[in-house]
Amino acid sequence: MRITGSKLIDDTINDMIDCVLRDYVHIWYDHITDDDEFIHELRKAIQNSLVTLSSRIKEVDWIPYLTTNLVDDAATHLRLFRQALAKVKENPNNDLISVFFDLEATMEKNLCRDMVCTDDSHLADYFQGLTEVLLYLVIPQDAYACAPASVLAQDLLVNHVLIPLLRLVSDPDFVNQTIITLCKDSPVTVDIYMNAINTSDSIDELFATQAFFNQQVTELKKALEFSNSSDEMSTLREQLKCVNYVRKRIDHQISHLKEGKPQDWIDDPDGEEWQHYFMQPGLKLNTLSLEQVLKNSVALSYFLDYMSSVDGSHYLLMYLNVDAWRVSAEQQLEEIELSNRSLQQGKDRSKNHQEMLDCMRVCQIIYRIILCDQTFRSVGNSVQFSSVFSSSVQYFGLN
Repeated sequence: MRITGSKLIDDTINDMIDCVLRDYVHIWYDHITDDDEFIHELRKAIQNSLVTLSSRIKEVDWIPYLTTNLVDDAATHLRLFRQALAKVKENPNNDLISVFFDLEATMEKNLCRDMVCTDDSHLADYFQGLTEVLLYLVIPQDAYACAPASVLAQDLLVNHVLIPLLRLVSDPDFVNQTIITLCKDSPVTVDIYMNAINTSDSIDELFATQAFFNQQVTELKKALEFSNSSDEMSTLREQLKCVNYVRKRIDHQISHLKEGKPQDWIDDPDGEEWQHYFMQPGLKLNTLSLEQVLKNSVALSYFLDYMSSVDGSHYLLMYLNVDAWRVSAEQQLEEIELSNRSLQQGKDRSKNHQEMLDCMRVCQIIYRIILCDQTFRSVGNSVQFSSVFSSSVQYFGLN
């Protein structure tokens, strides 16, 4: 049975259904009867539910969620957490969780998620309501009309799927292992690693890192003693120099934490101390262009936090989305132009035409989300710019 439309994915899903039925149904059903009608109907209901879920997922417009809503939520959560950390450092008697949710309640005004996040019974009730709506939208109506089956399905989803899944993804070991796995394909740069050391507030982690680099220094010195090649010795000396530099930074951060220097305001990006610090006379500041900020992941992260704090993140997200489309469109147009030059006269060019349509379709999506008349006020464009841009859009057939 076709579920998602992809044979590879459908085969994997069917294998998972077989495993679920084997581990959770056959172990007790086979002791009752040999009739396979219930198993067949259960499999059919699961497959139909997955088909409906797959079709509804395809109907969702993921671009605004992934590029705007999700980024805003993550930046807001991180900013609230930093503010809570700063308040706890000012008064160690405060509870971090309580302070965080107090700040959230202040920001959201009429919404606070403290009970759902801290009480298991409220979490179960929340998931019960969520699964009830989900089942109503996904499973066939005749199956949902059967009250015992729908209640059983809710309990199974809540207690054996959602809650265990939430505990798994929130487990620190799982998060660390996931980060390590993701970083294997894209190695951590020197800037990111040094920034992690300079901003670390865990002495235990710094001591562990210090012990590792001390071991590296010992091994490099031994290698230098037994090396006979001048090129190899030069390479080893450069490595030793780099390792010693990292050790000095670790030692400096450890001494900084032990002495308790009054620089805890660094963790509070919304504090006024930032302004006082950077306005010190004689302090040398580096001037970064917008292009340099956008190309540096660390700088872009802090810039996005700042734009969110002044309610201007939509400007930055608009620029990033439009610029990403521009780069992609330029590459596609160059490929189409090269392909047209190589094609013989009279040869079918439908593939190039389809690529051009795909490029225009992406532009339409960006226009509808960010730059159309209904959302012009969200980025504060002038009336003159709105009129000129709309005329250009209508000329190119994007509206």
